[in-house]
Amino acid sequence: MRLRNFLAVVFLGVLHRASSVPRGILPPNAYAVGHDLSPQTSKAPADECKNVSSSGSQKCGTKAVTHEKTVIPIEKTVETDMINGENRGCSGDKAQQLKGCPDIGTTTKAPVSSPPPAPPRKDSVTKKPEKCNPDNCKLPNCMCESVIPPVYDMPQFVMLTFDDAVTETNMKFYRELLENPKRKNKASGCRIAATFFVSAEYLDYPSVNELYRMGNEIALHSISYNREPSGSYWNDLNTTGWAAEVVDERLMVEKYAKVPAEDIRGLRGPFLFTGGDAGFRMLHSHFDYDCTLIHKRDGPDDTPVFPYTLDYGFQKPCMVHKCPNDTYPGLWTVPLNYLFRRNDDKYNPCAMADSCLPQPETSEDIFEYLRFNFENFYHTNRAPFPVFLHEASLDKERKEGYLRFVDWLLEKEDVHLVTVSEVLDFMRDPKPKESYAQRHCTKEDLPESTCPKWKRCHYPTTLRGGERYMRICGTTCPENYPWVNN
Repeated sequence: MRLRNFLAVVFLGVLHRASSVPRGILPPNAYAVGHDLSPQTSKAPADECKNVSSSGSQKCGTKAVTHEKTVIPIEKTVETDMINGENRGCSGDKAQQLKGCPDIGTTTKAPVSSPPPAPPRKDSVTKKPEKCNPDNCKLPNCMCESVIPPVYDMPQFVMLTFDDAVTETNMKFYRELLENPKRKNKASGCRIAATFFVSAEYLDYPSVNELYRMGNEIALHSISYNREPSGSYWNDLNTTGWAAEVVDERLMVEKYAKVPAEDIRGLRGPFLFTGGDAGFRMLHSHFDYDCTLIHKRDGPDDTPVFPYTLDYGFQKPCMVHKCPNDTYPGLWTVPLNYLFRRNDDKYNPCAMADSCLPQPETSEDIFEYLRFNFENFYHTNRAPFPVFLHEASLDKERKEGYLRFVDWLLEKEDVHLVTVSEVLDFMRDPKPKESYAQRHCTKEDLPESTCPKWKRCHYPTTLRGGERYMRICGTTCPENYPWVNN
């Protein structure tokens, strides 16, 4: 009965990379799931305990004690009403609106290959957010929070994303997924593409360059990926501290992976922490979007939300504190809409696809789990479907089911597996599916490599502690191991 009173609790179970394991290899206990319903956890004297996994597990003498880092305090807040729900020329029937309503009396524009230029951003405003007024919030640089498709006959986007470092080890799977010439979006003939939210520890920069060259998006996940269990490190950072973690990581990726800074457009906060307004002020000044904020759904029948801008702030319940209170004109948020996992007579929610409980164990199980959630989006309002996870969660069985799911999606004419930035380019200039043209389309020939030579660098001692190896594009290693404020 108690669980029924806590349906809003998020079963994040974010996978953590153990800092003591070289080159991105994870021990089994790095997959630990944090889902305690109580904010209190058992403790042992500090001098008797030591961390044994990045999930918050500690060893106290001979006894392992789990300190849950993903206990989510839920505020009693009133969810906002449907925003931007105008009929757009069709009846008031909600089911029809969710499918998108034709714009009566207009003609369809020809497809374009690039979004219109966005006007300059306004400064962030500290004020109590008001309800978004669609008459004042106009594309391409303002979009109200809404469950209504921005266009009639909406194409279905699927966003494949992966968190944490790209390494020589997990690159094998990324090649298997993304290099297969048969894996193309059926309508466009474009290769499928994914978004990689990379953290700096163990990051293999030539592999990052290879993914970018293949047409994938590189986004950010912080330099330090600090694992302090309570999240106080991230919540206590000021805007300058967030810039040191994120803006400086963009400089590192630009320099050592040869990825242009202007193409590194977004962030997913580590462990889904954003730092509230301190982090969002940094984002608003330097980036196009955030992909961290959880958007609670009460069940599969609760319609998912489309990406929108924070001109009117974030008005959903705060699931991982801190959340932003100010408004950030022109800054997009890509919602982490809940997915659901059937468990007996109820549905367990999760913000990341690899954290729903009970976790799928077989190839068939993960295929059916992903298909159920996809069809939940596809047969309602066709909001972009999030397959947000960590490669480390995909053992042999799960990889088989995941790849089967991807291939099943590619049988559909109106489904597009694209990057997060591609989805936002569409949102700025939405078009019905018959007129949609993918902006970044990689077909057969890849562009010439910008990383023809690479070098493996060795650092016997580092600010991080211990020795590190790092591959970079180029022939000259940096003098010091790149790190926060270094």
